[in-house]
Amino acid sequence: ARAVADFLWERGIVPAPVIREAIQVLKSGGLDDTDPSMLELRLTYLASIAGSTEETHRLWELQTFISLVEEHGSSELRFWTYDTMRELFRDLRDQEIIAWIEKMRQEALSMEDEILTKMAEGYLLWARTELRMDDKSEESKVLEQLHALLAYFKPDYARSFVVFISYWSLSIIHFKRENFELALQFGQRALNISKGWHN
Repeated sequence: ARAVADFLWERGIVPAPVIREAIQVLKSGGLDDTDPSMLELRLTYLASIAGSTEETHRLWELQTFISLVEEHGSSELRFWTYDTMRELFRDLRDQEIIAWIEKMRQEALSMEDEILTKMAEGYLLWARTELRMDDKSEESKVLEQLHALLAYFKPDYARSFVVFISYWSLSIIHFKRENFELALQFGQRALNISKGWHN
């Protein structure tokens, strides 16, 4: 379902109405709300309405959906549902984002998925940096962790979101330290990745 949504976005088509119609068709055909295909489709719909609906309404829909996923969904579906909540709280700039990223990390650990675990760890570092939650005494450790994440992801995922946020976090920290040249350098690397996405 996510691949279909990406396909539609790439062609300038807003996927939410198409996915909503598909859900209605499947429901009328008797497919249960707890069916794995229906759960995946509903998550894709909820992810696709970001920015196009009231965040409070989206939050309510996601909270309702989460109770269903936690009872009937797979570990992978729970991971991506928590990721959708992470995106919502990122948009709200709310510290509750940390709790949802931690849920992502725990789900990734339960699946023994190293890539998803490290991805969640990257999101955690980024969120704490963006929200200015770490004090100066922790900055050196965070810098080490960010460079370690880059070493892990860059060879195979050089233009991924986790590499982008690692560079962005490095830029923020160096700016705080008044290392303006390094801040600019890492900020430019993040910008180059985002330009590549738009192209």
